[in-house]
Amino acid sequence: MADTDLSEILDALRTLVHALQAGSRSSEERVGLTGAQLFVLEKLHAVDSMTVNELAAATHTRQSTVSVVVSKLVKKGMVLRVRSTEDARIQKLSITRRGKSKLERAPETVQDRLVQTLKKMPRMSRIKLAWGLEYLIVESGLAGIKAEFFLENNRKSDERRIK
Repeated sequence: MADTDLSEILDALRTLVHALQAGSRSSEERVGLTGAQLFVLEKLHAVDSMTVNELAAATHTRQSTVSVVVSKLVKKGMVLRVRSTEDARIQKLSITRRGKSKLERAPETVQDRLVQTLKKMPRMSRIKLAWGLEYLIVESGLAGIKAEFFLENNRKSDERRIK
């Protein structure tokens, strides 16, 4: 592979990381929520209620990852967690008025823009991108790092996992 190809790939990765950082900073400054928290609120706002598993599917992440964000939003009074009347084992999540108010003042999340763009991408291009990124992660020795919401968790714990 030519060095210019490597530069283009690294520039693209730097652009994505920078956009996610800037978007998260902007949302924290404007409404006091991270980009990941806003992304979850956007998905909850689109429906009356959903389970954690449905929310994980809507945000294209794992149930354990989205649960951490939901817990933070519940503590902030942005999301309501209610046991299902049909099955007490199931909890339904919904956005509160306070969450809707924050969402109305919030900028569009970079995460949502990325998801919408990926959905427009031809399927074979998405598959090739997924394969290329998986190869990069595995061959770089980064496969053991847990995939979490962009920029949501403690940077120090991330640094320890990379070493």
